[in-house]
Order: sequence, then structure tokens, then C-alpha cells
Amino acid sequence: MPRRRNQHDHGRASGDVVGVRDSTATTSCTVHGAGGDCSTGAETTVVDRDPAGAAAAGGLAAVSGPVSVSTGSAQVSCDAGDGACGGTAVAETSARDTAVSSYARGTRATADCTVTGGGCAGGATSAASSAPDFVVLDPETGLPLPGRPTSGPSSAAYSTASLQCADAACSGVVNTSTAAWDGAVNGGAPRTSTGTATCDGATGGCEVQSVSSASTGAGAALTLAGDQPQVDADGDPKPVNTARLNAGPSAASPPVPR
Repeated sequence: MPRRRNQHDHGRASGDVVGVRDSTATTSCTVHGAGGDCSTGAETTVVDRDPAGAAAAGGLAAVSGPVSVSTGSAQVSCDAGDGACGGTAVAETSARDTAVSSYARGTRATADCTVTGGGCAGGATSAASSAPDFVVLDPETGLPLPGRPTSGPSSAAYSTASLQCADAACSGVVNTSTAAWDGAVNGGAPRTSTGTATCDGATGGCEVQSVSSASTGAGAALTLAGDQPQVDADGDPKPVNTARLNAGPSAASPPVPR
């Protein structure tokens, strides 16, 4: 039978600040088959930030007083041997600062893998803060992308899954997906992205990986630029054109090299 684990954590700050600042983390994992294992973790902290040290950094709005931060992670792994194994890992977080917006901003990451005759692993992480701690910065300037929110809650998520096959008797598939949402944008509908990689009877075996990321602001693709960068005709990495990034929540999954 499938084995499951779930965790949930929540933090809230009010009274000494205008409105409410809170955040939540939820994680889960399932695994089935011989040689499979999974684990989860969720944590929320509420910490007072010193007004004297709350100067704006990197173009982001200064935040003092209590700040709620939630993090979640989930992992799944399979060493199937000659058998079959698979599993799924999910991590989700969200946060609010009702003095900025009455709506929550959040992200979710999912990784799953299935393998016969080999090994696979997947991991999902998500983090959210009632402050702009997880706003994606422009790698060229170190500042927030022009025209993007620099105050209020923020969240980011990342998922990765890999598959290892040593010979032609092994086959499998890995999937990653991420989602990001802002309740004040597009009716709260999430922006999503999915990646997939497979091994199927390769004579010399194969190793593949899929990754996905998401952010409650623009720039999820920037967080992946170092993992699997797009290249030009000479094989050199191409910089991401930040002017073409859409406003609002974002999600990205780069093409899997073949």
C-alpha cells in the first residue's frame, strides 16, 4: 500500500502592527513499491524585526515589527532494483500582510517519479513571508524588476526530479510542476509550469532531470538560468530578457536537454 506523510504549520502576528501578518506551510508525500521512502518538513517562525535595522534593501520596502515566515519541503526517493517504485512530493506556502493587501500570495511545488529497474528521486520546496523576502531580483542590477511589487508578502517554490537507469531493462518518468498566485491578480488564478523527462530502454542507460520554479512576482525563469540555461548558436548561455517577463506571478520549467 502507498505510504503517506503530511505536515502543516501556521504563524500569525497582529496587535502591534496595522492589519495582520501571517503565513502557512503545508507539505505531503506518498511513495509506493519496494525501495521507496519519503519525508516532509514544515516550519513557521514569527520574529520581530528591529526598526533600526529595517532600512530598505535592494530596492525593497523596509519592514519592521513582527514578520511571519513559513517554509516547507518534501522529498521522495526510489531504489527499485528489479522492481517498480514511485512517489510524489508536494510543498505549499502562502503569506499575507493585510496592511498591504487583503489577499494572500503563495506558491506550490510538486515532484514525482516512477521507475522500473532503476532509481529516481524528487524534491519540492516552498517558502513564503509576510515581507518581500522572496522577491526575485534582476541579476544584472541586484534590484527588483521594474514595475513589480516591492512590498507586501512574497513566496517562491522550486521542484526537481531525477531518474537514473543503468541499462536497457530500466525505464521511468519524472515530472516537476510549480504554481504561483496572488489573490489580487487575475482573480487569484495560479500561473503554472510543468516539466517532464523520461528514460525508456536506452542501451547504455540514461540519466535525466526536470526542474521547475515559481514566484509570486515576475522572474521565475531567472531562478533557473543557472540550472539549465538556454544557449545561443555557439553554445554560450543566453541572458534572460527581463523586459519580456510578464507582470504578476510567474512559473517556469526549462526544456530538458536531449
